Amino acid sequence: MIRSRLTDPVMESAIGLVVPFVAYLAAEEVHSSGVIAVVVAGLYLGQRSTRAGYATRLQDTAVWKAVDVVLESFVFLLIGLQLPSVVQGLHGRSVAEVIGASIAVLVTVIAVRLLWVYPATYLPRLLSARIREREPAPPPRGVFVVAWSGMRGVVSLAAAFAIPLTVNSGAPFPGRDMILFITFAVVVGTLLLHGLTLPWLITRLGVDNEEERRKDALALAAAQDKAARAATELLDSLVANADGDPAAVRERAAEILRTWSEHRAHAAWERLGRSEAELGESPSAAFRALRLQMLDTERVVFVTERDNGRIDDEVLRQVLRELDLEEATLNRE
Repeated sequence: MIRSRLTDPVMESAIGLVVPFVAYLAAEEVHSSGVIAVVVAGLYLGQRSTRAGYATRLQDTAVWKAVDVVLESFVFLLIGLQLPSVVQGLHGRSVAEVIGASIAVLVTVIAVRLLWVYPATYLPRLLSARIREREPAPPPRGVFVVAWSGMRGVVSLAAAFAIPLTVNSGAPFPGRDMILFITFAVVVGTLLLHGLTLPWLITRLGVDNEEERRKDALALAAAQDKAARAATELLDSLVANADGDPAAVRERAAEILRTWSEHRAHAAWERLGRSEAELGESPSAAFRALRLQMLDTERVVFVTERDNGRIDDEVLRQVLRELDLEEATLNRE
């Protein structure tokens, strides 16, 4: 609610970073699960990201990618730092007991995911004709690959570390070190087991996502075409309602915008799930390649002008940002 009232992308991103901490503390205050609260808050923010401004979405993408890399690295750093003290806390337990419990939990986690993914995939389609029409059921082999991709990470570790060190009486929380060790084992075990076998499994099962890519490309092209037509209709309406000298100016601008909109729609149909090699030298590909070279030349000129003292650093940063945004758009197309 607060983010929707802001117009400053920096403040919106800052609030987005603070929300998980607020959600965790609020949940802990009412003796609920702080970890689950953070996950729910993340889902909520992701669902509402489409309502943010373009500048906020661009900034959030870069910010959260950096946060994701830092957190993933921190997880394994934390495992390495905490493992010696956790192992020391396991005194009195045999090696066979610890390893056996870790393997049992690892197998259970994998089995539960396998048993859950299939019903979660097929049951909604069995009960709802609308879902069947909108999203046809995927092949069982593809569902198995999804089920096998259940690597554990930050959330599992956060849930384990959220266990308090002591109980109300001040005594150590029973079995905490055992829970932490098993969590470490599950995180590393799923990463190694799934991560190392997944490429082989995809090849072995013959799961080919080429058809899925073509389907997505067709849907994207159709949506792009529909959006282009809607934008062109709005453009025609705006030009038709203009009077006097501005009308002529708007008409010239409208012609440029129509051409640009048609280019975007045609580019989507040209791609239609094909790789760059399959596309060859399409008009859109030629336009993109030439414009990218022009952008590189423009950057060199602007940097040279700065070095010669004709423009200052602030102006250079502004124009480089504009060129970077245009290049990002071309590379997405």
